[in-house]
Amino acid sequence: MPGRGTCEPKGCPKPVRRAPRIAHRLAFLLASSSLVACATAAPAGSNVPWSDAPLLGGQSPDGSAIHSTDPATRLAHLDRLLDLFDAARFGGDDAARAALWSGLDNPPGARRGPAATRDAAMRLLEEATRIEDQFGEDLSESGRDFLNDAIMLLSVDASAPHDLESLETQALAFRSLLEVGHPRVVDNARWRLYDHARAVWTAAAQADPQRRIEIGLHGLLLEQGALEPWLRPAPIHQRPPLPDSAGLIDPALDLLSSLEADARWAPVAQAVRTVDQAVRDAFVAVWPASRAALEAPMRPRGTGRREALAPVVALGPESLELAWGQPGVETLRRGDARLPARLDDLALRDGASRVLVVAQGEISASATWDWMQGAGKSGLAWIEFALREARSEGGGHVITQLPLRVVRSADRGPEAMALHEARLAVELSGRGARLGVDGAWVDAQPLGAAAFEARVAQMRAAYPGDDAIRVQLRPDLAWPQLLDGLSALLGPIDAPRFALAFVWGDGPALPADVPMPPRDPLAARLALLSAAGQAAWRVDKPFAFKAEDEAALVGMLEALEACRLEGEGAGSEPLRFIVEMREGGASSMTVAGVAEDRRAAVEACAQRVASGFRLRHHLDAMRIEVSEAPSAK
Repeated sequence: MPGRGTCEPKGCPKPVRRAPRIAHRLAFLLASSSLVACATAAPAGSNVPWSDAPLLGGQSPDGSAIHSTDPATRLAHLDRLLDLFDAARFGGDDAARAALWSGLDNPPGARRGPAATRDAAMRLLEEATRIEDQFGEDLSESGRDFLNDAIMLLSVDASAPHDLESLETQALAFRSLLEVGHPRVVDNARWRLYDHARAVWTAAAQADPQRRIEIGLHGLLLEQGALEPWLRPAPIHQRPPLPDSAGLIDPALDLLSSLEADARWAPVAQAVRTVDQAVRDAFVAVWPASRAALEAPMRPRGTGRREALAPVVALGPESLELAWGQPGVETLRRGDARLPARLDDLALRDGASRVLVVAQGEISASATWDWMQGAGKSGLAWIEFALREARSEGGGHVITQLPLRVVRSADRGPEAMALHEARLAVELSGRGARLGVDGAWVDAQPLGAAAFEARVAQMRAAYPGDDAIRVQLRPDLAWPQLLDGLSALLGPIDAPRFALAFVWGDGPALPADVPMPPRDPLAARLALLSAAGQAAWRVDKPFAFKAEDEAALVGMLEALEACRLEGEGAGSEPLRFIVEMREGGASSMTVAGVAEDRRAAVEACAQRVASGFRLRHHLDAMRIEVSEAPSAK
């Protein structure tokens, strides 16, 4: 029999013979518990010789008592066996284990392991049902109450949960027994609830970051009837607050304290508290810090995105705290050369390459610059800038964030290369912000907040196929300006604009002395967009396509709209795309009718479209020519 834990879902036998009676008791108990939660349990009764001897070091029960014809003796013996079972199972006590098997009259079989746990639990349940069958109504009222609750406890024990609903039902049954059960069963219910919490701490501490929160929330079942409010997909503004580590540990420690106050259980519970300290510490170390005390700036609802519950870095005017709100928090002075390495250690410990950054107090431009320089030199993949937003109902606020992807010159993965090659760029500075496209500034001077917001909206409309924008920061950029710029670039959550990439080590997004383009590229593209409803494509192909391939062709035409924009309407003749097909795929794509200064951009766009165009049914070698209809010019 293992020292702790429960039997596996597939290995737990169920008391089939007693199922109808047990189901009735469970339904009655769960339905009535909320009505009588404050009631006082019936007195134990004087006709049953209950044993209050300590579980550790006490005398082993007489194995022959299990065959007694005296109902009071059998009830007292069952109670003692149940306590010994819990001391061995949850407390890992070898003496209790030996005493249990002795009290069961030393039946054959294993003495340790999951099979032994199942065997012992079923023998206790069989003994309880034998007492009920043999003595029935001859038991005292208190004796009947004890027997009913003991059968309930052992039956729920034996029916291992196989999904969240059955786990919630099991926890509710144990909580109901804790509140209104017989006094001789309340302690056993406490052990089962405590063991549930301990199992949650262990599993959450060992889980991947992606599953840690879901697992840890199961600790709420010590006090909550259902986890659906926390686990259901819902907007961040409608979700209940995430409990802090104390909220998932303290209720279990309260149960342990109650057991320590009982002379029978004090040595076992005290030993468990000491042994489990390491489990609690491991859980606290990885559980997200409480967000309740974060002093993030307040923004309108829908400004930020849901945060990833990453470790918190709290920036102050002259210092910062790493792993704020968690054990082992470390304080570094501003400009400390160790910051990049410490950020890497923090990300490695948490298992995710991101941090949530919050400014605690007024952060100067130089402090902002120092922080971003340190983050760029680290290995962080994401920086999340914390905001506060109001909840949808019930008052209070939630923490959201503005995400910034960190890309370095040495990064060469597909995502990194796409961000390196992004044609859109932005410079955020203390003077304002300005946008760049294809190596040229869109505006001669940085814009103020309102003008920049409008310009970003134009950029999004003018470049619908470009989702990423490179972010360059200047040393005079203050913290509020950084948040305002990122917020304008990202857009509200219901109308997102761009994915942001902070490019480190590649120099400025655009040199300051790059000349302005001869004409406003946004104005030219927006003019084309306004006339898009009049544009049409003419397609020349050798024969009619089957429906599936015709749909693929239509998809290609839709994608070519972005390439039309790349031409900016500067050609002297209609724009044409010539696609050579071989074995269902585009072997080449050439472009005609485009001005020379826009040819490279249009051809690059056309090649991207061609790479995704395939025919399934028509594998012949053929030529497809797509051209602007006259009305499009």
